[in-house]
Amino acid sequence: MLQKQFQQKDESYDLPLVYYLNGHSLAFGRQEFCLLTGFRFGIVSFRKRRYGQIPFRDSVFPHKVGQHVKLIDLFQIIEDEEVFIKLSDEDAIRVCLLLTLDVIFMGKDLGSIVDDIFLRMVEDLDEWNAFPWGEQVWRQLYDSIRNVSSKHIPGYREITGVNESKDLPTYSLNGFVAAFKHIDLWISYMWHTRPSDMDWSMVSSFFLPLLMKGTMPVWYANKETYPLGWGEVERVFIPINEPELHWSLAEFHIQTGRVTFIDSGPVYENEMRPYYLSVRNCLATRLPELLEQVGVFEQKEIDSNTYKITFNNAKNVPKQGGVFDDCGVWLCIFLYRLGNGKLLDVDNPVQVALAYRERLLRFYYKHKIHVA
Repeated sequence: MLQKQFQQKDESYDLPLVYYLNGHSLAFGRQEFCLLTGFRFGIVSFRKRRYGQIPFRDSVFPHKVGQHVKLIDLFQIIEDEEVFIKLSDEDAIRVCLLLTLDVIFMGKDLGSIVDDIFLRMVEDLDEWNAFPWGEQVWRQLYDSIRNVSSKHIPGYREITGVNESKDLPTYSLNGFVAAFKHIDLWISYMWHTRPSDMDWSMVSSFFLPLLMKGTMPVWYANKETYPLGWGEVERVFIPINEPELHWSLAEFHIQTGRVTFIDSGPVYENEMRPYYLSVRNCLATRLPELLEQVGVFEQKEIDSNTYKITFNNAKNVPKQGGVFDDCGVWLCIFLYRLGNGKLLDVDNPVQVALAYRERLLRFYYKHKIHVA
């Protein structure tokens, strides 16, 4: 659908985005967005919330007084039941509102900083409810998808004067488009359809960010979240998200300690990229600790004193291509094929990704939630 968008030179949020489809022109603007979401619209002003105390942060995160709060900090509050139940009802609502705004509607990753303005606004729940969030989210969405297809055509750099690769936008659509959080929904589907003779577990896309943040998310490994604990399987599939850039997959063989990276993008035998080095360092130190905590070493009779995590890159992995980067789609493909005992190799990666896009679209539409 995004490839059918008419290129628009005017950057005004008042003008709708126009799509040409099968000889018809379709407009998508504020009115259509309002009908879809039911959000309140109006004049956006943060002037009176730019400065001042932040009681919510100081109360819920006393160790972060004067520091930034990240979305992962809020998520940890919800995941830690002992901490969450100690919150007042109002603070529990505030945590959920902030996560809903930034993660679901604004499409931010968990490593993002929560704007101090929002931390001040959420103190007054009546003010929060009265704020025109529709206008705020609409602008975020508009900036994300306006002319998104033309930004990837040959010659775009020369036409617009964009020279640095870091300045060239990608197709990692944030805002409302990212609200569907399809990775975790797909993982839930994989668990629901898991063949009984398979030897795997797979974890939420939140597992690795939590692990890297310092939390020990044992609930993904001890049957609290999923039907099987890690002591009952041989392999664990772990989604990897380089914030706002790329999705890939890690396959963890518990008995051997081998972690195999399965990536539709470029890979390097001598890994030097900072984020992926930090992923390796985290997995090398935290996975054995997790196995120890949930009793996997004892269950599988593994000597924890000699246990070591090693890494390698999978061979013959299909590479993403075409107009879209498709890394998220390829993650779903990898999970499906490996989860059902199929080989990864395909004849035409571009056509396979397009076919899966269509399949995923039907899947998400089938499992949509109706909001009154």
